[in-house]
Amino acid sequence: MPARGAAEAVGAFKASLQRSLDCVTDAVLTVAGGYYPSPQPHVATLNRGLRVALRGPRRVGLIASLQYRVVELPGQRGLWSPRTVDYVYGLTDAQRREILAYHRHPDGHPIAWPHLHVGPGSGADQAALSHKAHLPTGRVALEDVVRLAITEFDVPPRRAGWEAALAQARREEP
Repeated sequence: MPARGAAEAVGAFKASLQRSLDCVTDAVLTVAGGYYPSPQPHVATLNRGLRVALRGPRRVGLIASLQYRVVELPGQRGLWSPRTVDYVYGLTDAQRREILAYHRHPDGHPIAWPHLHVGPGSGADQAALSHKAHLPTGRVALEDVVRLAITEFDVPPRRAGWEAALAQARREEP
């Protein structure tokens, strides 16, 4: 979703992510002043970083935060786009225990590749699989976690056309 200005690009990025989140919650994604290029990543958080309870029989919760940089696209002078550089997306059980969490934190963290944590809320044998294990994944988008909540954790979608909304957001993703 390149745009002629950095602020416009971030606005479109935030709107796309919010449309995805709207499929399962009315909680708001906040971008705190991150509408300009900076050597330091900007932060976007859902519900100020706090767990959002989702509807449905399993009473799962969603946690989501990401960091992004606003970059000028190579060879396309004047076109700007946000790039996600770090994320933490998680689902919790009704007791607020982590079921699973997708992480990517390449800058200054010993585990730089995208990975999955399987937590105690999953019911997995924690003696066999430590919740601290870093199971490699590819890059995971917030839209993927929203889809997972709906299709695998019985969270009822809040809007008709949620599949199309998530597919569109995935296409728009920088």
